[in-house]
Amino acid sequence: MAQHSSKTFKTVSSLLIQSYTSLRARIFAGCLVVISHPTIADDYADCLIKAISSAADTDTVQMIRSQCTDLRDTAEQTTSAAPAPKPGLIERRLRLEQEASSNRFAIVQHRSSYILPVTYNSRVNNAPFDEIEEGRELDNYEFKFQFSIKAQLFDSIMKYPGRIYFGYTNQSYWQIYDQENSGPFRETNHEPEIFADFNRDTQFAGWHIPMMRLGWVHQSNGRSSSLSRSWNRLYGQVFLEKNNWALSIKPWIRVSGDSAEEDNPDIDDYMGNFEFGIFRQGVSSAASARIRNNLRSENRGAIELNWSKPLPYNKKLRFYLQYFYGYGESLIDYNAITNRIGLGLQLSDFL
Repeated sequence: MAQHSSKTFKTVSSLLIQSYTSLRARIFAGCLVVISHPTIADDYADCLIKAISSAADTDTVQMIRSQCTDLRDTAEQTTSAAPAPKPGLIERRLRLEQEASSNRFAIVQHRSSYILPVTYNSRVNNAPFDEIEEGRELDNYEFKFQFSIKAQLFDSIMKYPGRIYFGYTNQSYWQIYDQENSGPFRETNHEPEIFADFNRDTQFAGWHIPMMRLGWVHQSNGRSSSLSRSWNRLYGQVFLEKNNWALSIKPWIRVSGDSAEEDNPDIDDYMGNFEFGIFRQGVSSAASARIRNNLRSENRGAIELNWSKPLPYNKKLRFYLQYFYGYGESLIDYNAITNRIGLGLQLSDFL
């Protein structure tokens, strides 16, 4: 009988040590449980010790262990339930993009893509077209749309964490309601670019910086003669996020070229030299603002306000409202003020 009791005691003691060590490892791995529940593992160990001391010689290991099951489960559930930090708007977007990039049939969105079947511009710019067809009045109502995609070229940058992309954005203005002139396209802007995204994980004034971007972009309307508009830029962009807010700061410098000097030598006087973006994702809607300025005494710039809300029957599509005021909504209007409001559908988010 004494020999049997000794074996039981050794077995139970071994169980106690293994259980205590295992539970401690789980708790330290969870990182939060030790801080918020510092006595759970100790309580479980104390329970096992008391169960052993009061156990009968005929009690099995399972019978002794079952007396402390509730404490063990509580500790393990608390450990597994430790909440991970919630990623911000930009970080969530980056994760979704990486998932889409692994699918060769998926289209990865770059900037916001949308269609605005009805827009109204109270300040139509007829001046560029007077040389071609004098006296023709453009319609205030237009169909405006933008389509923007990107493709990942490399998944690292000289051994640094990041990605290199080719992007393309198309923005068009369609005089579809001018049936007298066969509803022509008034302006289409093409914007190819190559850029590198560098992963970051730093803090600034309470904001998280998940990413920085460097890129080269060309923008042109693909026309000739007096209607030709184009320019090239090198830009940097910093993204910041906090809860459901995100910020974007994007300065640039113009890269001179022969065609740009002939077409629109003063474009940077009107389009400015930086863009500031602010984004917010609410529970049921999202909003953004983009602001450009030349930061000069003869101040010029533009502001674009956006608001969207998912459709009740299709969460992937969003009801979209856009307002633009200022210079350079399109290249043909770079030196003319536009005052436009439009309604339609958003196909991809602002970021």
